[in-house]
Amino acid sequence: FYLVAEASGQLSALAGPVAVTTAAAPVAGACGAAHGGVFTSQPTVSLCSVGNATSVTGTGPWSWSCTGLHGGSDSATCTASLQTWPVTASASPTQGGTATCSPASVAHDGSATCTATASTGYQFSAWTGACAGQAATCTLANVTEAKNSVAQFTQNRSAERRVGRECRARRATCRPANEARD
Repeated sequence: FYLVAEASGQLSALAGPVAVTTAAAPVAGACGAAHGGVFTSQPTVSLCSVGNATSVTGTGPWSWSCTGLHGGSDSATCTASLQTWPVTASASPTQGGTATCSPASVAHDGSATCTATASTGYQFSAWTGACAGQAATCTLANVTEAKNSVAQFTQNRSAERRVGRECRARRATCRPANEARD
């Protein structure tokens, strides 16, 4: 049975099946928590807070869309970035030469090359830190965290002898360039 309200205000009871149809309101798509995030691999969860996610494209940065529900025609365009790591190098002593890494910011699992270049009168002796044990040109592969290296330089013996001769000629007290001064 079901009730029918008539225009006169009377209710009538009728027998038979009742069909009720409701339609959900259209809803626009919305990006989820992964939108704007920084990841070490392609995001797969929390892509949309409302709607259905399209396929994620790219290798970092990534992008996808969240389509509307119930005929909602507005889609949201969402993105996420690949984690990058700083790769730095310095020289010790600073007058001994230069140390640089390229690129200075490396994508997760990427690689960088660090180069130590000695100044006149110095020679490269070793790396400490991430490049330890490698030659003056160092390759850092599969970078998954910040990396730092220090290029160690030593003064050439011939340069030390030349400085010593110059000091004796001036009758001055000299220190090698790599010693701290008071």
